[in-house]
Amino acid sequence: MGHVAVIVECAGTWQESLLIFHGGLSEDKVALQDMAVLQLGAGSWLRPQPVKPGPPARSFHCGAALSSSLYIFGGHVWHRDTREIRKFHDLWRLDTESWSWEKVEPQKGSRQPAPRDFASMLALDGDRLLLFGGLDAADRRLDDVWLFDEAKGAWAELHVAGAKPRARYGHSMSRMGSRLLMLGGDIGTGYAADLWTLRGLEGGSEEAPAWIQLDLPGQAPSPRKGHCLAAQGPLLVVMGGRMLDTGWFRSRAGAFLNDVVLMGRDAQEQRVAWQTPHLPAPLPAPREFHTLTLLPSHRLLLFGGAGGSGKQVFGDAWYLDLGGEIGDPQSLSLGSSEAGSSPHFHSSSNTAPQRLYGRDPKSLQPQGIWWAGSKGASAFNGIRQQLGLGAFPSAATSSRHGAKTAWMPHGGAAAAGRSSSMLQQESDFQDVRLEDIADVSKAHAALCSRRAQQEMKQRQQSGQDFSLLADCLSLSSCASHIKPTDLQLRDVEFMITELQNQLVT
Repeated sequence: MGHVAVIVECAGTWQESLLIFHGGLSEDKVALQDMAVLQLGAGSWLRPQPVKPGPPARSFHCGAALSSSLYIFGGHVWHRDTREIRKFHDLWRLDTESWSWEKVEPQKGSRQPAPRDFASMLALDGDRLLLFGGLDAADRRLDDVWLFDEAKGAWAELHVAGAKPRARYGHSMSRMGSRLLMLGGDIGTGYAADLWTLRGLEGGSEEAPAWIQLDLPGQAPSPRKGHCLAAQGPLLVVMGGRMLDTGWFRSRAGAFLNDVVLMGRDAQEQRVAWQTPHLPAPLPAPREFHTLTLLPSHRLLLFGGAGGSGKQVFGDAWYLDLGGEIGDPQSLSLGSSEAGSSPHFHSSSNTAPQRLYGRDPKSLQPQGIWWAGSKGASAFNGIRQQLGLGAFPSAATSSRHGAKTAWMPHGGAAAAGRSSSMLQQESDFQDVRLEDIADVSKAHAALCSRRAQQEMKQRQQSGQDFSLLADCLSLSSCASHIKPTDLQLRDVEFMITELQNQLVT
């Protein structure tokens, strides 16, 4: 709950897109500082260890990506000892090529946004970030708009003339082509369901920036906060959130939602309208402050949030398919009656690392040990003996288990001479306790580091222009960020093969 989930395009270094999760609240309502990465091409998890310390633990911050960098801003942390909330207005940049964090310091004498949480941030054309709304350190709702220019490294407040949305927090924003859309949130007197577009900032527009409120026909979303807004092709998707229980005494207690409301062009009436489709079971539990991210496969990935009595923090992941032709989001429209084209949820087997929502990472470590007699056990013991580590005990029991995070980015694997498809093979390397391969993984990390140093030295001596530096970065990243709890068991085969080849040569 209250985490950030942003897709970063990393085709240059990692040969695929990465979905990066950062921060949020644990099940014990403790702010998290960790990061988990879903490799969208491979469908596996990576937990990189940043080279330098990153932002302090926080939740309800916002984030966006520019090129291969992730930016996060603001948020808050609750100090239990002093029973105080500290709100941030710092901007951090994560370089996904080296997995290093950098605090973006404002220029001397320049203005910057006030500390806040529950704000929204979008990436704009021209390497800019847009920030809107939130709740400041005095718990006042905000309606200001700020632009961050990556080239200048500076913030500038955008003054928009004319009508504008009321100050709010807990709203949601999304890009839909060249349109910047904002919906809902807490406006002080209740929750809102108004839809606004901010014009004049995208597509080379020369018009002055202006907020325009959109009033569309159809079944509009109910007033809410803590919901998600995501665009898929010609459709805008609103999912979940929390609405006020408007009973006789107008209680402030909220009711959580798991509905999906779509905005798009009606296939029959040829007009842009709202529609609330019927969703067949199974459905995710009603929730707020989750994330809904459009994947390259044109599915939407729902993760996390809070619901129930407001004390339950979710760590489940769901896909939302909107129908239409596979791989063609432009085929989507409202009111389609074709078989199999209606929107529906289905649970994702690609569950996020449990650490992401606050459970003890030791729970990811199986309790069994390698069972005797498998080819994997024999190869594993052979490597241990050649490294002078001694054979692993042979008495064991067999069970299928494994962590759900991956330690080896596929870019590094490709640079080392193995294809991504080969890493997908499970074979018989799945009955291993992660702590039992800690020393072997360290040996492999050292091997990666030596190879990267040798490659860099050779390129320097030959006067190369480092155009292939990404290969070395991939290898050195493996050595710098590996730790036993981040291994995925199917990668042990690759690790053992690499060590065998190195020991032979």
